[in-house]
Amino acid sequence: MRILLILFSILLVNSVVAEPKQLICETSAESEVKRWTAYGGADDLANAEKCRNFAEFGFRNTYTFDTKGLSNSNFSKAEASRVSCTGYDGGVVESKLSSTPSIISFETGNRTFNIDRKTLKAGYRTERDHKCKLEDMDTSDNLI
Repeated sequence: MRILLILFSILLVNSVVAEPKQLICETSAESEVKRWTAYGGADDLANAEKCRNFAEFGFRNTYTFDTKGLSNSNFSKAEASRVSCTGYDGGVVESKLSSTPSIISFETGNRTFNIDRKTLKAGYRTERDHKCKLEDMDTSDNLI
């Protein structure tokens, strides 16, 4: 009986523990170079040059969320950040997570970023110009 109680306690604790994850979605720096070059203005060409020199990514959207939010709207709060090769940094803002069997969506302000669950290709509305990767989030250094 004691072993059964211990097993039950372990299962209960494991079901309560959150599983924080990060989805990191990026476009290529080259795609941003092309986009800025197409505009053709002096500032646009300067931005294209920044992206050409930066070369790591064009835009990077990072979403931090609890996996419970995929099935329970009570856990739908997430964090979002957006940075670009031009130096833009939107900081960390609150986002709302929602999902269907095929799409995970993050609503930030009046924009919704959609991620295909099978391919991990993503973008705003129906665009799929970002490639994403899913990472476990290390919370071992958190004080509370």
